Amino acid sequence: MRSLDKVFTIIETLKVHKEARLYEIAQWSGLNKSTAYRILSKLQKKDYVQVNPDSKKYSLGLKFIEIANTQMENFSLIKASKEVIDDLNNRTKETIHLVMVLGEKAIYIDKRESQNPVRMYSRIGLEVPFYCTAVGKAILAAMPEHQREEIMDSIEFIVYTQKTITNQEQLRQEIKVIQKKGFALDNQEMQDNIICIAAAIKDYRSMVVGALSLTLTLYSPNIGDPQSYARLVMDSARKISRNLGHVDKSQGLT
Repeated sequence: MRSLDKVFTIIETLKVHKEARLYEIAQWSGLNKSTAYRILSKLQKKDYVQVNPDSKKYSLGLKFIEIANTQMENFSLIKASKEVIDDLNNRTKETIHLVMVLGEKAIYIDKRESQNPVRMYSRIGLEVPFYCTAVGKAILAAMPEHQREEIMDSIEFIVYTQKTITNQEQLRQEIKVIQKKGFALDNQEMQDNIICIAAAIKDYRSMVVGALSLTLTLYSPNIGDPQSYARLVMDSARKISRNLGHVDKSQGLT
């Protein structure tokens, strides 16, 4: 294994395991302890790795946060969405998520917290399941059929709640509804008491690049009919799409 490969192996190991002691890192990365220690020491000097003085556990350092923040600022999708997300959050007081398509994955890249006391847990950088989240289903519905089918064939249908979609046929039927309505709904499919409404975002090529969602809890003071928020979410997604150069030729939904 080349030196650079060893460095990336350790970084990937810490990415997966969050924090670990030296012998664990060596074991998981397939390196001997002396090699692992030498690489960790160099990374620590550059702030790419930090070590807890009490537990002696290593974790990724602040340098990665600095790099991530810089890269996130450069994402055109985040730039195109910022004012729209702020406006939607201010108008609804609810949690707003922005998701980006990266290959065959969908990742949370931006978020505005609910201004209400009860909130849902989510984290920037977290991968989003396609089949049981509003953003994931909205993205699938907006994809070309061949791309959608490839992703669907790779899905492991894990059951999170009693309402989780459990097979491809259910998902295909739901996608037809989403394509007709223009928005996707997650009615407690991923988490109990959590409802999300989402719409896809397209770029200048008319390719789906992400999705925007609004999240409600059953304890939200303005819960009402969750689908009443759909128009706001779809309008916001269209604005972001226009900011990315998308031209909507259908006179309908982006």
